[in-house]
Amino acid sequence: MLAVKDKATELLEAQLPRVRAKLEERLGPTTRELIGDDALMTRCLGEAYEFLPAPVRMMVKRERFVSFCLERRDRLIAA
Repeated sequence: MLAVKDKATELLEAQLPRVRAKLEERLGPTTRELIGDDALMTRCLGEAYEFLPAPVRMMVKRERFVSFCLERRDRLIAA
């Protein structure tokens, strides 16, 4: 089971740039201010989930994706 979890984490790590781009597209220049709003972030990440490649979505449930991203929200802010 650990190997599957590690693979899921690896897949999600690879998708962080794509997620960052979707958040910036959705939230615009206010991304930095709004990234602390859990309700808004959960909703936006749920929408961003739909843009992940199908194999990733087949392996990782939406809830896991959202919690993964919320834990790494600082990495979702463009430098």
